Amino acid sequence: MAIFYHVVEGDPLDSGGSSRVIEGNSSATIKGEDGRSRAQAFLGHKAWCDACKSAGVIVAGPGTPGYDMRLFDEAVREHEAVEGDLVACRCERPARIIAVYGRRSSINTYAENLSLSGSPSGNAPNGASAALAVNFGDRYVLLEASGEPLANVAYAVERGSGTFEYGETDHNGQTHLLSAVRAAEHIKVYLAG
Repeated sequence: MAIFYHVVEGDPLDSGGSSRVIEGNSSATIKGEDGRSRAQAFLGHKAWCDACKSAGVIVAGPGTPGYDMRLFDEAVREHEAVEGDLVACRCERPARIIAVYGRRSSINTYAENLSLSGSPSGNAPNGASAALAVNFGDRYVLLEASGEPLANVAYAVERGSGTFEYGETDHNGQTHLLSAVRAAEHIKVYLAG
């Protein structure tokens, strides 16, 4: 089982200092353990990184749930952010979000089932196995040298097997979710000239 807590405004980043999520959707709130409701953050919202002194956009992190598992909000036209998502700031290694204040709401993943939970219980619903599926699948975030996302850029991904997958990055610089494989692999990404 893996639990991915939802991100809200004010959640810290692993880059330290006063790094935190600075934007959220005020019409979608999550009440924290302290009883305070905070605006839920979605991909594309901003976070401040104190290490590089810049604001960057939140993008899906490797190993986090795919878009098919995340709530899509019609108002902001984006999917929710979860713990482990990245901030495309100016740091060489993007800062990672640590969910602290929205931990009453999460995505729980199981090998056979996925549930959205308002209070994680640790028990697999419908008798589902608590083991994770043994497949790897990732989206990649393509960034400019400045750290800005490469938005709406055509690309080709050469897989470890020598096959190619093609696509165009979204407005956050994210590729499509690559087809799953049973082990880690090396890939090459080619951008359209």
